[in-house]
Amino acid sequence: MDTTFTIPPFAKGERGIMNSNDRKKLKSEVAALKAGLIQSFTDFATTKYYLGIANEEKRTRELREKKPVEFQEWKLIQSKLATTGMSLEEYIIERSYTYLNRTFFLMRLEVLGIQKYQVFKGLKASDGWKEFNEFCPSLCREVDEGYLFLTRQVSDYYARELPGLFLDDSADRAFGIPRQLIFTLYETWNEASLANAFLDDTTAGWIYQYWNDPDREAINERVKDKGKVAGKEIASATQLFTERYMVEWLLQNSLGNLWLAICQKNKWDTTAVKRIEELRVKREEHNLKIERKIISEDTPLPIGEDEEEHWKYYLERELTKDEVESAIVSIKEAKLLDPACGSGHFLLYAFTLLFYLYEEEDRIKANLDKAHKPLTKSEIAKSILENNLHGIDLDPRAVQIAVASLYTTAKKHGKIRLSRINLVATRPSIGANTSPKTVDAFIEQFCTESKIPTEMAKSLITVLGKSDVLGSLLQIRTEIKTELDKQGLFARESESTIYTKLEEFVNNHDQGNDLGIFTLGTQLTRGLRLLRLLDAKYDVVVANPPYLSQVKVDEDASIIFINGANELYESIYLLF
Repeated sequence: MDTTFTIPPFAKGERGIMNSNDRKKLKSEVAALKAGLIQSFTDFATTKYYLGIANEEKRTRELREKKPVEFQEWKLIQSKLATTGMSLEEYIIERSYTYLNRTFFLMRLEVLGIQKYQVFKGLKASDGWKEFNEFCPSLCREVDEGYLFLTRQVSDYYARELPGLFLDDSADRAFGIPRQLIFTLYETWNEASLANAFLDDTTAGWIYQYWNDPDREAINERVKDKGKVAGKEIASATQLFTERYMVEWLLQNSLGNLWLAICQKNKWDTTAVKRIEELRVKREEHNLKIERKIISEDTPLPIGEDEEEHWKYYLERELTKDEVESAIVSIKEAKLLDPACGSGHFLLYAFTLLFYLYEEEDRIKANLDKAHKPLTKSEIAKSILENNLHGIDLDPRAVQIAVASLYTTAKKHGKIRLSRINLVATRPSIGANTSPKTVDAFIEQFCTESKIPTEMAKSLITVLGKSDVLGSLLQIRTEIKTELDKQGLFARESESTIYTKLEEFVNNHDQGNDLGIFTLGTQLTRGLRLLRLLDAKYDVVVANPPYLSQVKVDEDASIIFINGANELYESIYLLF
């Protein structure tokens, strides 16, 4: 079948999608908020902890004598900086970015009606704040109008399911946020010109891009001047938000094909076939009108009912015999991976497409078997997040957004309690900046409990330590087999045995603080999930891979180019 037709633009079928003016306004606000947050946090820390005193000994002495509480806080912060390897400047940027996202999502939860009792939307005009003012008038007379307290209370509630975005460890809690700054953030989010931003599932991704744009542009300028991209800069250098139509095209022609193969395998009569044919006829008629100059080339193809939205970019073709025979038997078993997921744009649309396919499968099964009980909307949402969607990215900030965006999207379908979301950040590297004493203590305990040779435990940390640069390119089984062969341990321990023992150990010591990484134990929990994701088999792998040439990368980071690849995207394609 010939599929070389012209794809016309489509009339927008989604409500709440930001237009170019909305994004322009958002970009301007993110730039202003970024500058204000970083400067305010810097001034706040300088004043609070006497950082203006250049002599460290003198600063420590005065802080201990004049501000004993702040002295203890500063010790906590210094311990975290030493553990994570962050500088104070990097920590301030992390705190700024987290509060920007945190306040955005708290607002969005209220706008979408997920958080029923409003205190952030409308600020002091909200019923929630007015009632809070009646019970806690002294807090509401502070410069933040009580919003620092409210933010902490609501954040603590959501931290149970979204620790990466809402959980503060002891150092973060000690560091805090300037009171006026928290109120300023909510004032900005309540501006009428940003109203559409809270209705669009992709807004958080745009915030991520707009925050990173200056960094990416600076790296590009340096590379133009014969500079090199360092390993820690790869995420910033390659980050680019994928337009919605590209995401839809790729998923409709991958996940969509999987669904059609499932239907052929089971001899199911899906309405998708009829919709695809209707779209083909509609497209041909539309292109004929353009050819006859009845309408202009930029006239959108009108899209009717919701089901057409899910197939509007599908390229009709015959499925191969192998595609049908090897297909899974249910869309509920589908495993999809985005190995460079960024802020989750592909995963968000995959959620929407899978939701439609779940309902279509239940409709078909109910027609075939009157005893079949379809899943509720909340059960579908929970199943998709826990079983179908998987993502990996270098940047924990991106994963922070992706997880929160998926969570918010799922919550629109009802109350759900998630046991897991299969996304993981590979930076900082597992075991990074951990003191030798801490590593030795872990190895001793791990080896004692798991009966793993000491050499293997050390090698495991070494292997996982490459994750900050390799990300989803980390070939775990190959690396561990190499280490086992080197040490002559393969006869005694297989990689499967090591996986099992590591899983048992981590499950017994899991502190459940993903992305708020503060100890080797929590880092290894993240490492275990990375092992699981990389070792699994997937029905669909979809991504807009990072684009970066080997000649532009520091030699130390050149391990990202595997199997002779000269471009980073080639490494992704070769591996997956």
